[in-house]
Amino acid sequence: MGTVKQVPDVMCMKCGFCCQHNAEKQEYHELTKPYREKGYLAQGCGLHCMKGLAGLQRETSLESGLKGDQNMRVLVILNNPRKCTGFFSYIPGYGPRGHDAFEREEQRKREALELLAEERRANAEKEKTQREFNEGLVDKQIEFNRRQNFWLFRF
Repeated sequence: MGTVKQVPDVMCMKCGFCCQHNAEKQEYHELTKPYREKGYLAQGCGLHCMKGLAGLQRETSLESGLKGDQNMRVLVILNNPRKCTGFFSYIPGYGPRGHDAFEREEQRKREALELLAEERRANAEKEKTQREFNEGLVDKQIEFNRRQNFWLFRF
C-alpha cells in the first residue's frame, strides 16, 4: 500500500501563487514583498490564489467577519496557516505565471529523477539476474569438468 503524503501547514504570505487580481481587466499581478508585508493591494485588485485552492477574495471581503480595514484583513489572511497542496515558495520578482513555470520545471525534474531511479533499479535487477545466471553456469561448468576429469584420469 502507498503512504499518505502529509500536507504541511503553510501561509499564503510565502506562496508564489498568492497574487493580486484585477477582475475588471482580468489581470494577475505579483503580490510584491512590500505589499505582502503591509497587506496592501493595488487599486481595483483583490487577493487571489492563482491555483484556486483558497478563496482569498471571499476571505478578505467585509462579509468574512474579519475586523479591521482591508490591509489588516489581508495581513490576517496572508499569515493564516492552512493546509495547501499547491504551495510553491514565493520568489520575489516573479508573478504567478512565473511561479507556475518554475513549478512545472521542478515537476519535470522530479519526474526525470524518478524515471532515472526506476531505470537504475531495473538495471540492477538485470545485473543481479545475469550474475546469478553466470554463477550457475560456472557451477555447472565446474561440475562438468570434475566429471570429465574423473573419467580421463580413471583410464
